[in-house]
Amino acid sequence: GRKSRKVILKTDNRTVLATLAKGRVTDLQVGWTTSGERFLLPEASQRPRTKVVASRRAKPRPKAQRQLSYSPPTAKQKQKKLPPSIAAAQALIARGQAHPALVMLKKLARRYPNKEEVVYYEGRATFALGRLSEAAKYFEKARMMAPGWPLPVIASAELLAFRNRSVKALQLLKSLGSLTNVPEGLRVKATILASTRDFNGAVTAGRQALVELSNNADLLYVLARAAEGLGKDSQARDFYHQALHFSKGRQLSLLP
Repeated sequence: GRKSRKVILKTDNRTVLATLAKGRVTDLQVGWTTSGERFLLPEASQRPRTKVVASRRAKPRPKAQRQLSYSPPTAKQKQKKLPPSIAAAQALIARGQAHPALVMLKKLARRYPNKEEVVYYEGRATFALGRLSEAAKYFEKARMMAPGWPLPVIASAELLAFRNRSVKALQLLKSLGSLTNVPEGLRVKATILASTRDFNGAVTAGRQALVELSNNADLLYVLARAAEGLGKDSQARDFYHQALHFSKGRQLSLLP
């Protein structure tokens, strides 16, 4: 067929699309694009026989050329992968029922001896029961089983702070790098800072964690104590009411 070229002309803020062939094109017809723009086309007898070539898109690179990188799963990703039985034990711990949770986890440990989540929540249950030395062993074992998982490190830091070793606990949290994507780490950091009367730092870390942990009674209680320490009584009352609502009767307290 004839050679042709496509020309885009802008006149009076309207886009006119005209296909020009050799010779003079006459008798243009008015049409509409799918987006509602008006354009002009020659009659069928005047249109050149050309093929419309779609614009080429960039081809994806082969898999071999892609940069492969591994990043440890976040706390949220770990929580999504929990089997129902482990999730049930976690819920019991959150409600303050650590003893039945530990009984359940002991059974799961016999069934899943190499499951780091089971070991971690065993540590959480024993920590809630006040058995700190035993909890520390569970957390250390979970850290060895899953070196890239931040939750055992965060729990170890919380345990250190509970033993009045807040400086070392903050250093351990700092070794994890940025805690922006680890809300549990931000919660523990806020708790430690509030217990050392760094209320401004506690509010900063706590509000970042609140994006993902809006129903966490412990975090809300920490924010209430921090707001009270800063003299913001109205905010403190709001946080206290929310903490009591989500605690469901469970006793709340800062680190000793």
